[in-house]
Amino acid sequence: MILFWAWRWQCAEITNAPESGKLSVERMLIVNQDSDPNPFASRPISKRLNTSEQTRANFFTLESTFRSWGIVFFLASLLFFLDGILLAARALESVLQRIQPVELDLFLIGVGIGFTGVAWYLFIIGERLRSLSPKARTPAITISVLGLLAFPLGTLASIYMLCLLVGERGQFIFSDEYKTVQSETTQFKYQQTGLAWFKAVVILFFYAVGVALLVSIVVSLIVR
Repeated sequence: MILFWAWRWQCAEITNAPESGKLSVERMLIVNQDSDPNPFASRPISKRLNTSEQTRANFFTLESTFRSWGIVFFLASLLFFLDGILLAARALESVLQRIQPVELDLFLIGVGIGFTGVAWYLFIIGERLRSLSPKARTPAITISVLGLLAFPLGTLASIYMLCLLVGERGQFIFSDEYKTVQSETTQFKYQQTGLAWFKAVVILFFYAVGVALLVSIVVSLIVR
């Protein structure tokens, strides 16, 4: 009973409201039709927000995530470079001292040079991720797919990265349209923190553990 009288009182307030404060159903339909002929149509993300500043604020967290992943690629590049140099140096030392067959040493030197090439490639991808270059998205997706083999922790990290890269928001981050938004919102400054470096080290550790487990499984199968 109380709810009924409350509803009647609210209706009476709406009915007695001045004409300037009301908006008829017909007027609402006209406004909606003028503003968006098809409200259910798919529109670019930037068109769904009013200004470039709102767009940048809405995507700044995701932008920071991709920039942080650039650090992961930098650290991986450093590890590959050091491994390649050490492997090639030991093989060269073995050649000079004739410890093992020369063919094996030459093969190891080639592997070491290949590691340095991979290091350079990872460094370029990391730099492009840091700058949100459209050229970084496809290589990052490829490496994330390969990272699925680093079971179990590396697999989870790769799945998370793939979801961000393949999704609509990730595609928009690496688009030329978002580059325009960035140029119009220079007041947003990305600052790398120690926490971001710590997260990058943890993620790289996840991949290292996964790769170590994968290598141990492969070696055990070969030995059998």
